[in-house]
Parts: sequence; structure tokens; C-alpha cells
Amino acid sequence: MFQNYKNLSGYYLSLNSVIHKLNPQVKLICMILLMSGLLINYNLVIILMYSLVLLPAYQIAKIPLTVLYNSFKPLIWIIFFSSVAHLFTTPGEPLLSIGFLSLTVEGIQKSLILSTRLILIIGFTMLTSLTTSPVNLVEAISSLLKPFSWLRLPVNQFSLMLSLSLRFLPVIYEEAERIKKSQVARGANFSSWSLKSKVNNVVSIIIPMIYSAIIRADDLAIAMEIRGFKIGEKRTRLKETRFNFIDLVILILTIIIFIITFFL
Repeated sequence: MFQNYKNLSGYYLSLNSVIHKLNPQVKLICMILLMSGLLINYNLVIILMYSLVLLPAYQIAKIPLTVLYNSFKPLIWIIFFSSVAHLFTTPGEPLLSIGFLSLTVEGIQKSLILSTRLILIIGFTMLTSLTTSPVNLVEAISSLLKPFSWLRLPVNQFSLMLSLSLRFLPVIYEEAERIKKSQVARGANFSSWSLKSKVNNVVSIIIPMIYSAIIRADDLAIAMEIRGFKIGEKRTRLKETRFNFIDLVILILTIIIFIITFFL
């Protein structure tokens, strides 16, 4: 039941690849640039160019196809229904009419472009999460947001909150599965198609899970306080990330691709 959400959120794969070794800040900047380029462009040639960037990147990162498939599986129906909606709701030259719905040439083009864009955006997001540990990802976000601290925004507190949230995700998944198994042992039927049964099953999991999360959060707050944690205090990092030549090359190539987006 909760496995699909686990796949959707992405998880770090500790592998030995060039992309895994890239500076987390560089990976995050590249992801933002590539996603921005996709969002502002409707040119099919540009979208295909981004595809030629993403597919080799997964090969270089040594990410198995099964992992990629499991990550996309929860979103297949969303992509499908979004594509179908654009097929029959986009005005243009009709190819086929079914009642008040018309399949148009423009609809086919728009459906293809938007679905491909969505797949690529998800793909770049997954690539970043699969090749960057949660700790490094949070540190990269914190570093990029650091200039906003001059505006007296609580960047450090936000980074801490994000870090704790990412660390809690696996715990919540495990807790949900444990509660589900406990409910099955008590006679709950999670395979029933009845709406009332489904609502009752969800409630029987959500309420204990929220209670457990509150208890864990309270225990964590006490543990942090015992260890001397204070909000607003300056903290150092266990490992400092460095910017090397490969990071520079990847960043320059990404910027070039982003600039090309505006001229094609």
C-alpha cells in the first residue's frame, strides 16, 4: 500500500559513479536549470535534446532500469489521464470525432509534448534524489538559500526542518507497514473494493501513525535538547563539499543547454 509512495519520493542509491561524486550544489543547480528549461519551452526538438541528456545520465549513474520503473509506476496513470485530456480538449484540425469530443492534430502534439515534459521533469528530480544522500541534499539546499539569511529569513531552521523530515520518511513508511500488518492480524481486509471499507482501513492506519509520529517527534526534541541544541546557534558541518573541475564542466554544459533553450 505504501510502497508506491516510497518509490515516488525517491531514495538514495549508494553507487560509485561520476554523478554520485558531483558536488550536491552543482547537481541541484543543474536540476533547477534543466527543469526550468523544460517548463518554459514547448519545442519538441528541445524536449528531445533534454531526453538525450537524461538517458545517458542514468546510464552514467549506473541506476538499474527496475529502480527507474518503480519510481515512475505511481505516476503512470497521472501521465496517461493528462495526455488523454489534452488529446480531446485541445482545439484545432479534427481527425476523429466521438460525440462532443474531437481528436485534433494540435491535441496529439500538445499531449506528446506535455507528457514527455512531465516524464523528463520527474526523471531529473529522481536522478538528483537517487544520486545524492539526504544529508548532502539538505546541505546543498541550505547553501543555496544562505544569501537569504541576510534578509533575516530562518534558513538554518528551514534546513534543519527539511533534514529531519527526510530522515523521518523511512521511519514513517516502516511504521505504516507495521500498523497495516497489525490491522491485518486483527482481521482488517485491505483487498476490499468497498468505499466504506477503504475509508475505515485508511483511518485505522492514519490515526495510529499520526500518534506514533508525534511521540517520535517529542522524543527527538528531548534528545536534541539534552545534547545542547539551541535554535539560532552557528553550526559546523561534518564534511565540507568541494568544487572540482568535473563540477565546473557539468555546470557549464548545463548552462549552455539552458541558453540554447531560448534560441530554438
